[in-house]
Amino acid sequence: SPSNNHNNNNHNNHVHTPSSNSNSNHNRRFVSGKDLQNLRTDIQNLRENLQWAIALQDELRIQDLTKAIQDGENLDPERVYAKSIERMRVLMLSLEENGKKKKKDSGSSSSREEQLAKWKKKAEEARSCIPKFNLEGLWVGNYGEQGYEMINVTYAGDTLIATKVTGDHCVPRNKVTFQANLAPSASPPGTTSSTTTNKNNNNGAANKQNNNNNNNNQNTHNTSIRGRRR
Repeated sequence: SPSNNHNNNNHNNHVHTPSSNSNSNHNRRFVSGKDLQNLRTDIQNLRENLQWAIALQDELRIQDLTKAIQDGENLDPERVYAKSIERMRVLMLSLEENGKKKKKDSGSSSSREEQLAKWKKKAEEARSCIPKFNLEGLWVGNYGEQGYEMINVTYAGDTLIATKVTGDHCVPRNKVTFQANLAPSASPPGTTSSTTTNKNNNNGAANKQNNNNNNNNQNTHNTSIRGRRR
């Protein structure tokens, strides 16, 4: 019955902030590596328990679980970055809308600008702890028969851009060999949904075409990741 399942979940997954107990550095802002994987698993379990609490209308349990989820998400740099970017987007739209009005509310605008600065700082702190946003620099990769080649990784906003330093007949020097949109996803990291699965199935043909294009480009993305940083 739902009551029995709910009680079992309570026993197996206590309400707590799902952080790593092995981390002795209390000043650490975010978790990473295996700790981050465990954190996301704990948060997913808490979300499932929250659904049971909502179904049973257990208000105290709902409050405890909601707080535990929020505390856990504050330790996930990708979640904090996505949240900060979204808050910044809403605030900038609000400031633009206020600027279009004939009679501006200076007090309200000042408050929004302060909030915007706060969320921008949070976004920068979180971004600095996300590995995929910290690959800037020169990388050397093995291109098979063509030997070792060098690429330069830079960023334009949330887009990673890899430019060839060593040119070849496929991609000349100083030309973009690949780029990747790393913008935060709307879904929390480590979660899946039927909507996402269906979307991936519907885009199967497009993904296959993209894979073919990447192969024609000598699989430069994979070789750069396996390569050595200089």
